[in-house]
Amino acid sequence: MHKYQFFIREVDDKYEEVSGEIILPFLDEQRIGDGGYGTVFQFRIDRDYLKFADPSGTGWFARKVFKAKFEDEKLKSFSREVQNLERVKNIHPRLIKYHKAFIYGGVSMIIFPLAKSDLRKELLKPRDTLGLGGIRSHEFWDQLIDVSRALAKLHSYNVPDVQRDNILYFYHFDLKPANILIGNDGSFLISDFGQAHLLRPENGAYVDSSVAADCGGDPSYAPPENESSYLVDGEHLEKSRKYDTWCLGCIFLEVLWYVVKGRRGTDELECLRNLNSPNDNFYYLDQDGAHLKKDLEKKTGELKNVARQSADQDFISRMVNLIFAMLNTNPRERHSAEEVVDILDRILGSRAPVDSKTRLSFCDTEPGPEESITSNIQSSFSSKVRWTRNGEPYHGEISLKRHDRKLSGTLFGGQHPEPWDMGELHALLVVPFFALYQAPHLHQFPESDIAIVPKSYDSRKEYADRLKTTSQEESLRLLGDILGQRIAYHEELTSASFEFSKSAKVNQPCLPDQDQAGAVQIWVDRQAGLPHMNTESVRSRVRRHSYHEPATRRLVIYMYKSIFLFKFAGDFKMNNQTGDAQILEWVPNEKRGVPFNGLVFLRSLNQPGPGIPMDEESLAEQNMKFSLIRLTFKTPKDRYFFGRQYLEKKAEWRDEKEHHKSRLSKIAEEKGLEFLQ
Repeated sequence: MHKYQFFIREVDDKYEEVSGEIILPFLDEQRIGDGGYGTVFQFRIDRDYLKFADPSGTGWFARKVFKAKFEDEKLKSFSREVQNLERVKNIHPRLIKYHKAFIYGGVSMIIFPLAKSDLRKELLKPRDTLGLGGIRSHEFWDQLIDVSRALAKLHSYNVPDVQRDNILYFYHFDLKPANILIGNDGSFLISDFGQAHLLRPENGAYVDSSVAADCGGDPSYAPPENESSYLVDGEHLEKSRKYDTWCLGCIFLEVLWYVVKGRRGTDELECLRNLNSPNDNFYYLDQDGAHLKKDLEKKTGELKNVARQSADQDFISRMVNLIFAMLNTNPRERHSAEEVVDILDRILGSRAPVDSKTRLSFCDTEPGPEESITSNIQSSFSSKVRWTRNGEPYHGEISLKRHDRKLSGTLFGGQHPEPWDMGELHALLVVPFFALYQAPHLHQFPESDIAIVPKSYDSRKEYADRLKTTSQEESLRLLGDILGQRIAYHEELTSASFEFSKSAKVNQPCLPDQDQAGAVQIWVDRQAGLPHMNTESVRSRVRRHSYHEPATRRLVIYMYKSIFLFKFAGDFKMNNQTGDAQILEWVPNEKRGVPFNGLVFLRSLNQPGPGIPMDEESLAEQNMKFSLIRLTFKTPKDRYFFGRQYLEKKAEWRDEKEHHKSRLSKIAEEKGLEFLQ
């Protein structure tokens, strides 16, 4: 019989309140951190009493003990963090998990895996010697893109607010290097959800300013809108999800200085933050508004001169542009987390920068035929997949390259890298099997399959080459990489129907009499994701002009025999008053009074499924005029969420159009040029 049997409590993963008279099996306890809301201890749990999984296998854990001036405040902080951790535990692997929450003798505690370090501590260490890949090869960048993806997933996490008939979104509000933990495997983890909130946005900001006022962590990493005195065009902007983007930009900036100059870079940046300033914020306020601190901005722009290799200089320049866009003092112009992921993915993948040309004319998106879908396919991209070649299964990574209007790839995972020459772009189709209606005889194409096949492909022959990701989420990302799109939302359908304009004088391809619906998606064109930095602009209240073309959005509907694409424009609108809780419709805008345009890609007789062409030469032949789209979703909840996402993306599109128009008008005025609308 164990001598502690009657006194020591076993520790499982269930929430409970434990009497302070019971002995807990916590050994070798040591304080390792202190914060405004709690103290953190590292400790071991006696294995005889450990009843939850220990992935590290070390038996060591971290315990956060909550503290506050008033007892009800302490309990509120504890309850909020536990609730937040429970909500986010399955969203993304780079968000911290917890083992157990409990109250012991009136003291609130949460047990976490013990991290080996945090990013703040790492930035104070001597930098390791850079590898052959130079500054770009530093391991921190690959970790930071995973952190960015985790934040984007966190921001897209939503739950229905039934009482207000709306959606609540997640905000972290306390991102900083000390809250980026480093696991035993070296992975970065977003931690400390004590300040996180689920709140309802209104045009990107909160409705309830009293709730917003209570949000926000370390003021050193907070954006300008955190200050009540900060105004934009005479208006105080409430906090939005772009609060987190600013904080992430501060982290990126600290990492860039460290990777380029080592510990000396960390110290120099800290000096620049405090130089001639009463605080260590990254910005300052004056009568003209908020600005990045001048010396910090100047010295950061000169970092590329430290690098010896031209590739490093180019990498630093692109990272600086991205960071400055994340640290835009106007939250309306600041990048979202999703945009950061798109741009950083291109930079780290050595993808060619998109050419964003400055135009001093503006054209609204009028009804008209689709002109381009795949013009912004990246020059190269890679993804972890499984694939089949000549009947042999492989798994590993595929790297695809677009060059001289050809597509080629390299398959990694076998004994040797294997080249894959796919052919001319004009002869290729992308077939997203995972989104199509899964007919019984398509059982050989699982839901995560994507194919790049010749237009002349004969399905009667053996289907030798196909790509299979590990999940639908990865399939969405890979499809977006291939087509140069960010797939913002995906939902399965029960049925779909269309009505076509009889009077439209366009080529109407022969549509199948009957077709079955697979899924519907919302695309956002990635070409607008990289801003053009106009460094020669006239100085005004905004010291640095950052602008980009409005991103095209599309509604994409997948059927068994066809794929439909509709570019967001002013000629059609959504009708959610259909009288059916599972149906949404799109109809012509009565102000325009004309049918709206759409693209249709049909499955030919010998193709394995309908596909999207990788060239632009045949798009005009696919344009049609529509008078109605009717989609039936699987549940009323699916319909509700998709409808909300569609309205949100269309509002973003309108805002981008107006902002782009306003920005070009201002630049034209400053330069004395005529602005053509």
